[in-house]
Amino acid sequence: MTKKSSKQDMRDPLHLLQSIEQASINTNVYDAILEKIDAKKPLISIQWLRSAAAIFICLVGIEGYLLSSETNQETNDFSDLIVMTNNTLYNE
Repeated sequence: MTKKSSKQDMRDPLHLLQSIEQASINTNVYDAILEKIDAKKPLISIQWLRSAAAIFICLVGIEGYLLSSETNQETNDFSDLIVMTNNTLYNE
């Protein structure tokens, strides 16, 4: 930047921007873009979605089965591991 800016130097680029004309576009461009979007393959195929859904349903079913079978156990604590001593002979 060897040149100092002034109002006159700034007026020329702004004047160039005002002289730009709008480009004309064919009226079928929008329809062509929509057709190309519709013609694209989906990112994830239906087969992969079905496989993922089946695996998810199986995992949820297994988890539900394991949770329901856990509640059927009689005891779920350490009371079976503690030995109860019989002190009836010593209480005389």
